[in-house]
Amino acid sequence: MKWAFRGFLSIGLPLITSCAGPTSQIPQRPASYALRPVQQSLTLEQGREALVEIHLERTRFDGAVELRLEGDAPLALVASPQTIAWSFSPNPVPGTQSQSSLSLRVGREVPSGSYSLRIRGQSQGLPDQTAPLQLQVQPRQPFTLTALVLYGRFGPTHPGDCYPIATAARFHLLDVSAGAHNSDRWCEVRQNNRLNAFEELKRRNPRMRIYLYYIGPPDIAVSVYDPVSQQEWDWIRQNHGIGSPDRWISVGVQSGEYLRDERWPWIFGVMNLGNPNWRRHWMETRYDRAWGRRLDGRHNGAHTDGIFLDNMEYNVRSKGIYKRRAGCFDEAAWRWVCQDRDHPDLYYNQAQGQYREDLWQDHYRDFLNESVPFFRNRGLDLALNPWRIYDRGQIALYETHGVLVFEECGFLCPEEMWDKRPLRWEFKLETMRQAQNYRIITGNRVPGTSAANLNQAAPGEGLQRMDRSYPAPCTGCPSRTGWQWLWFALGSYWLAYNFDAERPNAYFHFSAWEYRDQHWFEEYDPQLLHLGRPLGPALRASEGVWWRPFEEGWVAVNANPEPKSLSLPLEGWARLLDHENFRTPERAPRVNLRQIPLEPYHGAIILKE
Repeated sequence: MKWAFRGFLSIGLPLITSCAGPTSQIPQRPASYALRPVQQSLTLEQGREALVEIHLERTRFDGAVELRLEGDAPLALVASPQTIAWSFSPNPVPGTQSQSSLSLRVGREVPSGSYSLRIRGQSQGLPDQTAPLQLQVQPRQPFTLTALVLYGRFGPTHPGDCYPIATAARFHLLDVSAGAHNSDRWCEVRQNNRLNAFEELKRRNPRMRIYLYYIGPPDIAVSVYDPVSQQEWDWIRQNHGIGSPDRWISVGVQSGEYLRDERWPWIFGVMNLGNPNWRRHWMETRYDRAWGRRLDGRHNGAHTDGIFLDNMEYNVRSKGIYKRRAGCFDEAAWRWVCQDRDHPDLYYNQAQGQYREDLWQDHYRDFLNESVPFFRNRGLDLALNPWRIYDRGQIALYETHGVLVFEECGFLCPEEMWDKRPLRWEFKLETMRQAQNYRIITGNRVPGTSAANLNQAAPGEGLQRMDRSYPAPCTGCPSRTGWQWLWFALGSYWLAYNFDAERPNAYFHFSAWEYRDQHWFEEYDPQLLHLGRPLGPALRASEGVWWRPFEEGWVAVNANPEPKSLSLPLEGWARLLDHENFRTPERAPRVNLRQIPLEPYHGAIILKE
């Protein structure tokens, strides 16, 4: 067998060789090319553009190739808000080159969705070649993350004396009364009394964040309209009130009585925030009422994202100075009959005449250390209203816990008397710019309004309130219209916002209607007002005058009570936008970039030409 096998090979190989023949040739491949995009899919926001590199793999072919883009999409060679504009460079691709760049620009009104495109190549004498390209168009990222705050009998200045869910769903965040899920203050609930407003809001805007409003544990709210709160107050007084070894409530250092807030008489306190039993009771009962058993049915936290705590000032003095002894209030007449202020004994040193801020802040820290994980472990975010962010220790605490903080006294704060120098404004700006792990809602209300809802607009009195003039809260300072105050606050926000919708550092709130109402402004619509991505941080030109560069222009703010001029470090001309002309920028006045006029308390957009 060994010899037979070797003989077979020795005979067979020459035969095969002789059949092939010494003159046979290997056939050559025909001339051709293939289109190879560097990426076969990409995602673009409305109003954005991108380049896609196209490689031509040539085989014995050095002819020119004409390129075009096809597909079931609003394609066009000329850019417009409704089209996807495209072009190749170079086009045709000469025979000496093997690469071209596809430029795509998605108009800001192109519907979001997925588009299947084809790159087609044509060359004389050869079959057409195609390559797929999948384009995902996403809604444009907002230029302003908006916050809506609605308490009590909200919506009186909208048509029908109610608030439309359709309007509320346009905002990015909602802070709302805890019992509002089926309130007839929503217009749509009036049409369908079985509708859950929170569920409907989420259906319309799944990314919306909804927070239920509660008075935080430094105080306790007792309402004649809420039997549960009355029962809780009675139980606390009986079991943890005056004379109890486990007392949860302060009493007046002078009167020995319980204390009520002179601005909001339904609020009692100050509570003993340092008592772990009170803290535990507060967390468990609030969670149970809205998200747990929901025994009384008045509060329903389904479809919500978190709990919002009011009255969470970081210094106890700002709470204590507004307390009066409870005996001064006439419940039947619902009015104060005497003016006797008193101080909470748990946080006031009578001998020194000073509030015990260190003790209060220790207890404040203890509460956050417990409450943030308590609610987070139950799938809820914690938000709080400290009124002002002013202390480095306070900021560090918020950074540690990653909470959402409503700075009610934001860039435009009616209750705060302004200085002629914009030092507080610059501090607020820097605070927001430096926020990393926590988020700020900057609360802005036109001068002359009140957080206490004492001067709320009359029913039906809507956007016309923005046309009025409101004086700045400082002696001798100028007045501005509601629209001008809006742009001042917006400009301040744009200087500090990190423009990261997934991990934002700030939301924007503005109202001329207290917290009973709030309107959606066209300035919030990214299709109408957008400068693209920021090209860097805000820069200080002089005291109170700041600017920030963006892809399509600049934002500038003058926080001084007198006019200023801004000089940008480049030559050219641009358009100066405000409320009157931002919809038609081609009609806006042209300004020299070396000398941009800024009125007092002025926020402006300078649009590139």
